[in-house]
Amino acid sequence: MLDFAVRVTQTPSACKEVDLENLRGVGFTDEGILHITELTAIFNFNGRVANALGLMPNPEYHRLGR
Repeated sequence: MLDFAVRVTQTPSACKEVDLENLRGVGFTDEGILHITELTAIFNFNGRVANALGLMPNPEYHRLGR
């Protein structure tokens, strides 16, 4: 799963059917694969927007101990 998430992040056009077959082979459903892909894409999108605009988490976020 993590290898697939890295591929989606770094080289999404390199994702092939074999990547999906590998995920299915270890028990992921098509719905689960969709969720992995969506969450990876959303995380990347949000990070890129924040980086491009120089956004920083507010002080309350830092106090949450994350």
